[in-house]
Amino acid sequence: MTSTQTHHPLVTPAEAQALEDVLGYTKAGRWMMSIHAKGQARKRGAKWEDVYCALASAMTCKDQGDGTWMVPSRDAVGDDLTVIVAFQDGVLVVTLF
Repeated sequence: MTSTQTHHPLVTPAEAQALEDVLGYTKAGRWMMSIHAKGQARKRGAKWEDVYCALASAMTCKDQGDGTWMVPSRDAVGDDLTVIVAFQDGVLVVTLF
C-alpha cells in the first residue's frame, strides 16, 4: 500500500446492506429509540439530534451476531457516539448506546 492509498476496513455484503438501510431508514424518519436507549441518552446528555446525526452520517455498520448492528459514528457536535440498532417491523430501533 502506498502512502496515497487509504485503508478501508473489510465490510461484508450484509454490513454494507445494513449501513444502506440505516441511512435510508433514518433519512425517511423510520427510526425510534427504545425506552432503554432514551434512558441512556438522558444519563449521557445526548439529545434526539445527536442520535439522528450519528445515524444519518454513519460510515460503517458491524454485525453483532444477535440481530443487532453496531453503528459507530459522531453526534451533532462531532463527539464519538456509537449506537446499537435493530430492524423491527420496518422501523430502525435504537436499542442501546
